Amino acid sequence: MTGLWCPGCGSTRVVRSLLHGDIAHAFAMNPLLVCALPVVALMALSAAGWNPPQLAGFRRLFGNPKTWLWVLCTYWVLRNLPWPPFHWLAPGGLGW
Repeated sequence: MTGLWCPGCGSTRVVRSLLHGDIAHAFAMNPLLVCALPVVALMALSAAGWNPPQLAGFRRLFGNPKTWLWVLCTYWVLRNLPWPPFHWLAPGGLGW
């Protein structure tokens, strides 16, 4: 409705591309989601009780909602800037 790309735009296409093994296309649709999926998986394992001491700093940083708010808001602004390299963050911005 606004013509702006939200942080989640392209997420369905990312999941579909990853299920088909097409990592490059998934990255072209929403690079933040592709990079965040391993982080979210580790956080889910941590919530399930797997807490190795080597990941204590990781859990402290990514378990903080302020970190996610900062990342999502920054990504939202950057992917809506109309010049390179920022417009490449929009779904299909890499020419896919």
